[in-house]
Amino acid sequence: MHIPLSRRSFRCLLAAILAGAEAAARGAPVVDSSLLDHRPAEVSAPKPDYPPGFREAGEKGMVVLELLIDPEGRVAEAIVTSSTDARLSTCAAAAALKWTFTPPRKAGVPVYARIREAMGFGPGEFGSTDKGGFTPPEVTFQARPEYPFSLRLSGVKGEVLVGFTVDPEGRVIQPEVIRSTHPDFEAPTIEAILQSKFRPGTRNGHTVYVHMEVPVIFQMESGRGPPGGREAWSVPRTPYRKLPAELQYDEPPRPVLIGAPVYPFDLLLEGVKGKAAVTFAIDPAGRTRQIAVESASRPEFGAAAAAMVAAWRFDPAMKDGKPSWSVLRREESFSRSSDDFPLSDSALRLLRDLGRSPCPILGSVAALDAPLKGRYQPGPVVPATVSDAKLPAQAEISFIVDRAGRAELPRIDRTTNEDFGWAAATAVSRWQFNAPTVQGRPVDVRVTVPIVYSPRKAENAPPSAAGGPAGG
Repeated sequence: MHIPLSRRSFRCLLAAILAGAEAAARGAPVVDSSLLDHRPAEVSAPKPDYPPGFREAGEKGMVVLELLIDPEGRVAEAIVTSSTDARLSTCAAAAALKWTFTPPRKAGVPVYARIREAMGFGPGEFGSTDKGGFTPPEVTFQARPEYPFSLRLSGVKGEVLVGFTVDPEGRVIQPEVIRSTHPDFEAPTIEAILQSKFRPGTRNGHTVYVHMEVPVIFQMESGRGPPGGREAWSVPRTPYRKLPAELQYDEPPRPVLIGAPVYPFDLLLEGVKGKAAVTFAIDPAGRTRQIAVESASRPEFGAAAAAMVAAWRFDPAMKDGKPSWSVLRREESFSRSSDDFPLSDSALRLLRDLGRSPCPILGSVAALDAPLKGRYQPGPVVPATVSDAKLPAQAEISFIVDRAGRAELPRIDRTTNEDFGWAAATAVSRWQFNAPTVQGRPVDVRVTVPIVYSPRKAENAPPSAAGGPAGG
């Protein structure tokens, strides 16, 4: 692995990484649940309070939370990631902070861990009766995801871990991509999960909301190359030999959540190609840190590549049997037919449509048969320049929802912080909606959304779109 930073820049980068590694060594690292020796088991789970009138009306609901569990098994933080009813969110977060678990461990060492837990509200959700315990949902129809043509053509294999909720009627709601080895696998996975049908789960004789996580595997059945296909991006088996001992590893980090860069919209329209090289560290929790743009043919390409890497997640490198820091380098090419992240067929078609007169792309969501409904809308990874300074930030992102409901060609219209603007556009590039139609005919439609980050809300909720999509 070659890192052609200037000596001074490289020394500064290493100093920052080593400082972070030293700080991490003084405390327990935060580890994703998928990397633990065993998932923490509930020890105590006090019942939540219910909103006024909710229980009396016989209503049901579910809240999915991301919990930070400390090395003693206590819940240090509870973040609501999705909720079937906004009234339940505060009740769920307050109750979760009182829960306790068996201590999370990685390689036998107590660590902080992030896990996802679902909290149900409604008849039968808490307590026990003589009607029996819990029965999980049973699949009655399993839709098969479509293998993206470009990835099949290039022999790329992959995996998506998708979380979702099965409601009391057996419908799939609130899908969420937890891990993904290539962004082009996400949309077909979400679409297949939403088309699947279940016999609802029951608790104490009542149908209930149930949160599930399922891996979806994409692999080649035959052909040349490695069995099952090749990895979209492989990490060097051995680290750069001139790195200090603290950054050497026995086992390399493995990418588990990989997203594509946003092609700067104006440069894309002008047909400008380019490259950007980025060096970054991966901490013992598998998160990217200390991202440095080495070089870029245009500043926009460097900013887009940095935002892409900031949203990536890894199984961390291992050294002496423990998660460790590592340093990687990524060179990204920006062209319509890039090897790793080529523009989709839909994006290429939309670019042609933008050059037509009159343009066939609908200019407003107001003309649609029904309001756009989000199927999957991950929030941005807030850059350190914003979160460390505890600064509020917002960005206005315009994009096109194509006939299949996928967000294409995101553009930063305005932003209070350039890094946050690129983070917001990167998140929007993964969004999915119900397919927009006019008189039953699928259409493409322009959409603009504001995305707002407030430090005061950061501990309770992720950055989100404010006010919903607007046309134009």
